[in-house]
Amino acid sequence: MRCSARAARSAPRRSSAPTCSGHVPLQPDVVAAGDAGKPTDRSAPDSPAAREIRTIAGLIARKLSLLNAEAPPVLGTNIEWVNTP
Repeated sequence: MRCSARAARSAPRRSSAPTCSGHVPLQPDVVAAGDAGKPTDRSAPDSPAAREIRTIAGLIARKLSLLNAEAPPVLGTNIEWVNTP
């Protein structure tokens, strides 16, 4: 499926779901690092792509934190973390 840049930018406006978007430059080193299984923010931490990925991750973390703070407590739940082999 082909999608124009304008359509991609307007897509979040058509949805009622919360969005968090950014623009990660697709550079050859980003592709190579991904193919090798190496995170871009570790293999080229000063690259524009790594900076944008960190920015997007920060936006997502802040949004999740706000959503968590606004969420009502769930009654009748007892979540216990256990280490299982």
